Amino acid sequence: MADLTLVPSAVLLADAARRAVVNDTLVVSARVRLVQPHDPTATPHLLGADRLEVRVHGLSDLDDTAWSALCSVTDDDVTPLVPVLTLVASQLHADVVIDGAVCPVAALGATKATVQYQAWWGWPAVKVRSARDAEPQSLTGGRGLFFSRGLDSTAVLLAATSAGDGPSHLVGLDWVDPPFDIAEHADVWRATSSAAAEWGLPLVRVSTNARTFIDPLVSWDFSHVPVLAATALALTGVVDRVGLASTHPAGHQVPFASHPDLDPLWSSASVSIDHRLDVPSGRTARAGVLASSPWAARWLAVCWEQSAEGNCGHCRKCLITMCSLWLVGAAEILANRFGGDPDPGTIAALASATPLAGRGVTAEVARQLRSAAEGDTLGGLSVRKSREDRRLAAALADAWDLVLHRGVTLR
Repeated sequence: MADLTLVPSAVLLADAARRAVVNDTLVVSARVRLVQPHDPTATPHLLGADRLEVRVHGLSDLDDTAWSALCSVTDDDVTPLVPVLTLVASQLHADVVIDGAVCPVAALGATKATVQYQAWWGWPAVKVRSARDAEPQSLTGGRGLFFSRGLDSTAVLLAATSAGDGPSHLVGLDWVDPPFDIAEHADVWRATSSAAAEWGLPLVRVSTNARTFIDPLVSWDFSHVPVLAATALALTGVVDRVGLASTHPAGHQVPFASHPDLDPLWSSASVSIDHRLDVPSGRTARAGVLASSPWAARWLAVCWEQSAEGNCGHCRKCLITMCSLWLVGAAEILANRFGGDPDPGTIAALASATPLAGRGVTAEVARQLRSAAEGDTLGGLSVRKSREDRRLAAALADAWDLVLHRGVTLR
């Protein structure tokens, strides 16, 4: 048991740590409680579910080498839980104590991540301690990429493959825990599996109940990378590194869950987390990477507003993506995945919806539409220049200006 007397204040304690294979699924888990080690009268406070879990599904689909590597890890090695525990602890002003084995590289990196949090947002820096160090694992040479069929991950996959640096595995996060375990998500996962199969790469299915612990404390905008990193660290023996498509373009990084200074800190000695910047800067430039891809025209999925497979075509994220695709002439993707070109009236309707997230991306696309309306080119992008197209570009830019001036930004 880790020595709690070394911790000066509240402790986020993860104990009863274990790794087990259940129904073809690797489950890495621990009981999580907030305790006061120096107050024997305080009652431990359970957080979220009784146990935090990170899972790798479909073990029988892995090759023999990966299977053996996963099974060779000691039963109490819960390194994959470190990113989530660290984020939760930072919100509770507590240090992390894990009664199990943890990779020291992961523990040190997570502590450094909270120092970065403190510099950006004033969240307290926390320390991560464990009962013992986990044993290092052999490297495999495998390269993973988180794949959601969104614009960013699709652009990274296409660009990296074209450059000869494509992944060996795609990694997909499936939502199987309440309150996200709705029937429609099964259709979404089947589509993601079909897209990966058509591309010709294995798709590793991962899941976690981490949001049960995190969502009451911090928004998904600031928590998604630690959650993804936790699932990546469970892939020891399958891949040595897992890439995350950058949220913001190179040279325009802002403090956010995904950042080149932060993402690598969630790595372990066996699995590195890579912040992938090997795509053009800006959402419209990334749309240009996949504009002529028939595969993307069958599978692109960016919408978070509807639960079912496909894109609603009415939310801010859909409409921003549609405008970017329209600017680069991606007519097939617009027709197949969104039902047609963006509509100024639908965009203007967003002006009455608050709050408005992603103000910077919205303003960028509005400026690009205004440039297209004036007949300018955008860094070599294929911008439409007909008189009719310029009129539509102006109408779309006017609609986004209305949204920007009336909406309330989150950040």
